[in-house]
Amino acid sequence: GPLRGRQALLVHAEEPVAERVACALMAALRLLGLAVVAAPGGGTGVAAWGPLPWLHAQHHRALRDGDTIILL
Repeated sequence: GPLRGRQALLVHAEEPVAERVACALMAALRLLGLAVVAAPGGGTGVAAWGPLPWLHAQHHRALRDGDTIILL
């Protein structure tokens, strides 16, 4: 697909509706060749230790590696 070899981090709310939408979006993006990793963005998820430092670190990594961050 047109996105083959690209990577993305999909951060979503820990709510059933957001999780369903994230799964559907991941499936569609993977069909286009994008490697997608999903992570819940609150509670006990990846941002539990503080959303601003975590987002800053992810933003820096994405800029460095040319990846994409999708916030849902």
